[in-house]
Parts: sequence; C-alpha cells; structure tokens
Amino acid sequence: MVGTRLYVGDNSGCRKVKCIKVLGNGKKKGTVGDCLIISVVKALPNKKIKKHDVRKVLLVRSNTNILRRNGLKISFLQNVVLMIDIRGNPLGNRIIGSVTQELRKKKYMKILSMAPSVI
Repeated sequence: MVGTRLYVGDNSGCRKVKCIKVLGNGKKKGTVGDCLIISVVKALPNKKIKKHDVRKVLLVRSNTNILRRNGLKISFLQNVVLMIDIRGNPLGNRIIGSVTQELRKKKYMKILSMAPSVI
C-alpha cells in the first residue's frame, strides 16, 4: 500500500494523493478505517491544501475485499480517502460517494452522518 496513488472523496481541495505510511500495527497494507500519512500529488488552486503537503487521511473505500461476518465480500473500483484533522474530523464539508459500515466500529460517526450512502 505504501506508494499507492489514492483518490480523495471530499471537497477539501486535493484530487490525488500518494501514500507514505500506514498508521497502526506496523501493517504494510491498509484496510477500510485505517489512517494513512500521504503527500498531495494533485490539488486545486486557491484552496487550503497545496501540492506536496503531508497530511493525515482516512481510508474509506478500498480495492481489496472486505469480508463481513455474514459471508459478504465487498470491494470497490478505486482506493478513496478522506482528509481528516488531528481529532479525526473531516476537513471537507461534503463527501462524494458512499462509505462502508466498518467506520462505525472505529467511531467515525461524523463521517457516517455526512456521507450520502452507507454500504
């Protein structure tokens, strides 16, 4: 997962980012609900977040399969992250696309309430 290009699913000002490190248990791969350290690759002009900034993000959709207890496997077409601050609140005020229920276990209720759909 380190070095992967990711898409941003909110209106914080950046469009593409590159993963530097997966925070957590020393894992190399991130799953839905993990925090990552990223570097901004592509950003929109006249926004707070600029190109080459290093930020903290939350992974909300992933290409890898998510296995649930009922036997259901879920995977998405793209790896999508949301920009968050130190307390875990989103930087953007709108979320584009759906998020998964696994964020409920990790206590990201603000993100779940802002999302247009929860899968």
